[in-house]
Amino acid sequence: MTASERAAYRWLLARRGYTSRTLRFQRRASPDFLGSDGRAWEVKLVRNRSVLFTAAQIVALGSHQRCMILLWSDGARAPEAIVPFRALHPLPSVWRQYRILVARTPVLAPRAPIPTPNPTGGQIP
Repeated sequence: MTASERAAYRWLLARRGYTSRTLRFQRRASPDFLGSDGRAWEVKLVRNRSVLFTAAQIVALGSHQRCMILLWSDGARAPEAIVPFRALHPLPSVWRQYRILVARTPVLAPRAPIPTPNPTGGQIP
């Protein structure tokens, strides 16, 4: 858990009525937190009034009807803003004074198939 995710976790427990049993942290998935009430929470670090999403995050967050984005600054104890994910569309966009950006992912060339060794000593094409 990052420092901002830890702070958000504490804030969600203190301010939104969750307990450690009713709020689940997802280390390698979006959204960052899932509440037992069906609400999802994604913590986004704000840098120079900009917030960056990846394409995979956008897809994952879009599948949650009640997803909220917590815009967080380094070292803060509370979010700068709480935004419904639906309010950010279309992406990229500007929401209030925040620029909502989508990371460009490089297009990778397809790899050549890896030859599989043949038990008889040759290679299978």
